[in-house]
Amino acid sequence: AWLDDEHLHGELRSDSPQQHRFRVVEENHRFESHGAEYYRCNEIWRESLAADGTVLGRELLLENRALVMYEPSESDAVVRSSTREGE
Repeated sequence: AWLDDEHLHGELRSDSPQQHRFRVVEENHRFESHGAEYYRCNEIWRESLAADGTVLGRELLLENRALVMYEPSESDAVVRSSTREGE
């Protein structure tokens, strides 16, 4: 695995040729505030790609909502909410 300025890269190796490539992407990233607490929320998707890069399919892997132990910076978009989901 390695990093560049925008992405975390990795590779899977196989003894046989593979018909597809895969890409993992983050979408809908945001911070939510609930009173004095802040949550980092996002979705993680896996895309199946053809050899030419055409997206063949998408699968939602994870919806994340995690309490953060710091106040997001002013450059972070924060969605304010008066109640938590399910309350």
